[in-house]
Amino acid sequence: MLPTILIILVVGSTALQSLSTKLAAKTGQSVSSFNAQKALSALALFAALALGGFVWHGQTVLFGGLYGLLLSLSMQSGYYALRYGPVSLSSLLASFSLVIPLLYGFFFLWETFTAVQGIGLALLALCLILSRKKGPEKKAVSFRWAVYITLTVIANGFCAIIQMAHQNLFQGLYHAEFMVFAMMVSSAIFLSAGCVKKIGGIMTVPLPVPTSKGSAAGQVIPPQTLETRPLGARLKQGFLYGVAAGALNGTANYLTLVLIGQVKASVLFPILSACTILTTFVLGAAFFRERYSRWQLMGVMMAVASVVLLRL
Repeated sequence: MLPTILIILVVGSTALQSLSTKLAAKTGQSVSSFNAQKALSALALFAALALGGFVWHGQTVLFGGLYGLLLSLSMQSGYYALRYGPVSLSSLLASFSLVIPLLYGFFFLWETFTAVQGIGLALLALCLILSRKKGPEKKAVSFRWAVYITLTVIANGFCAIIQMAHQNLFQGLYHAEFMVFAMMVSSAIFLSAGCVKKIGGIMTVPLPVPTSKGSAAGQVIPPQTLETRPLGARLKQGFLYGVAAGALNGTANYLTLVLIGQVKASVLFPILSACTILTTFVLGAAFFRERYSRWQLMGVMMAVASVVLLRL
């Protein structure tokens, strides 16, 4: 029962984190500023969890540091992927990072692989193919979005491997310490990046926000059509999104670390991915009015079906 509750919490936190990031991208806030806020809020969360029982463990420092580097890449590329593409499709493709830890589990941890699970993975692959069908807006995604989402998939996949390797060595131990070290590295990276930018500067990269009713989802608009609200108000709103995204991302990562010691990777990661796909598609439609073709909706159903098969 406990793993099921934790999975629900991970899925909800991951989907809401994507929502917060998409909303932050609309404010025009600097990506380094947003990610610094995100990393620092997660660091504060884990520092509080470790308070009073923190253990300085050398190997966990190394694992956490490497995880922090890859997580920073994922945060950076993921932010731009959500800026230049629809939240539902971005989250869907990012979820296919599960293939990397799955292969790691099969080849290095000797986890079993049944025929039914193979069918589940095949359905998940079909879900990917169907999701690429054009939606009602008949607009293809941009090349730069494809680059950013590919980097996100690779970074997320290797992040999961590091989590698995750490828990394989220290099962049930150093959860908070691992994430504290990771967030320290990530915070340092984004704070350093922010220092090289002008104080109070704001990015003027075109944002994928519809300019009028009926505009295509993900349409790029010129800088002059950005929000005209005062800079302070936009930064304040962006700050709130950054803190929320950090807390949600931290919660998802921490609980995933706990789940790795309780559920096989070959089952855990496909379930997390498929459930996140479904949740994010619902949020994308509700908050951003993203429209989906029948093929894309069939892809979502395939993802749900794959969850059932992977649990057998």
